[in-house]
Amino acid sequence: MSWFSEALISLLVSIRLYWLHLNQSIFRFLQKPLFFTPRKTEMDHSVVAIGDGFIEGFGDWVILFGNAGICEKIPKILSQKRAVRQRWTFFNRGHYGSTSFDWNPQTTRKPNYFSFGVNKSLFYDTFDDPNADRRVREAEIVLLCVGSMDHLNAGADGQLPSKTFENIKEIVEELTKRGKTVVVSMIPLGINGQKRVALDERNKLLQKYLESKPDGVHQGPDPNSGQFRQNYTSDGLHFNSQGYTLYSSLWTSCIKNLMVQIEWKSFQILLKEEDAKKKLAAKKQN
Repeated sequence: MSWFSEALISLLVSIRLYWLHLNQSIFRFLQKPLFFTPRKTEMDHSVVAIGDGFIEGFGDWVILFGNAGICEKIPKILSQKRAVRQRWTFFNRGHYGSTSFDWNPQTTRKPNYFSFGVNKSLFYDTFDDPNADRRVREAEIVLLCVGSMDHLNAGADGQLPSKTFENIKEIVEELTKRGKTVVVSMIPLGINGQKRVALDERNKLLQKYLESKPDGVHQGPDPNSGQFRQNYTSDGLHFNSQGYTLYSSLWTSCIKNLMVQIEWKSFQILLKEEDAKKKLAAKKQN
């Protein structure tokens, strides 16, 4: 490949990246209530997705002021299947190029690569910043996909599978400590990843951890399962719109029952509240 072709490809990637991130920033601003957050009821729930470009939706078709990736597609799939009955809002907090080190709860710095839009650190901005959207901080379900960029953007430690795994484990443990249900995707290895997954120590460690079924932690989709064909990628690693549609469908299968369980608990609370109101009204009449 000539230097001109490489420069052109690099330019196109940069344009797509900034277009995605610009629209994500605007969409997040528009998604946040301007003056106050409406009172949350038992019928209102939220899901936040965190991780790298596979969460943010790099490679997906992005319209002006629009969302991208799984947080744009999962709600549509759920609506088509009529899988849930209560109000669910999905929040996209993916950050292209970020690593498991960048998302570690103990990290106090911005990402090494593409820190545009980050205030303090990715985890802090999402879950600890008092000025962040309360619905994000209080999300019942967290979708996590991170680690695919560690070997590129995390220096020498990023080459060590054990470091990536420990970071993911720390992220998960901190979130479950806060009462959240965490669903973890296997680390994407790109198209034809099924041919390399047997040699990938990061995914081996992660799979063993998920199979132990820690409390509050659930297995997410496996993007290395061989279902993603060659025409499902935008750059050989990240998905295109077709790929994200399939990825979102796999995510939906993993979280649908979890969402229904949360809805059932909320419904039971509403029934108890209604029953208490009736008993109180009956006492007043007597």
